Amino acid sequence: QYPDKKNLHPDQFGLTNSKHSVPDLSNKVYNLLGDIEQLKEEKERSKSKSDEMRLLESIQQLPVSLQTSKAQQEKDFLPLVSSTGKKCEEGVQLCADVESALADYDTQYTQVIVGQDTDLQVEGRNLAQWQEALRVAILNT
Repeated sequence: QYPDKKNLHPDQFGLTNSKHSVPDLSNKVYNLLGDIEQLKEEKERSKSKSDEMRLLESIQQLPVSLQTSKAQQEKDFLPLVSSTGKKCEEGVQLCADVESALADYDTQYTQVIVGQDTDLQVEGRNLAQWQEALRVAILNT
């Protein structure tokens, strides 16, 4: 009734070439029809290639976009950077002026400014009393 296994020769799709073999034939035909439809869809996609072309075009636009962005950033930030440099120089000069004024202040002693007259009083206090009152006020704050 059924042929031996040595008489069965499967082809490339798994179908047997025997006239007596019918099991699983409908499932194999269904799978083959699905494969054929998938190949047809791939063929159509390969003809259009719209997705690939759009991707390729966007990749080709990246250097142009990068250059445009870089130019815009330079246009926006170069004036800020140059003004920052100028403001930094002004700040350094201002610090030097303050340092110079502080050095001048430190070299001028209170006695030199007021004079050697220790009897000079303002509001009933001489210079030493005012210095002590100022020192106490600073410590208390």
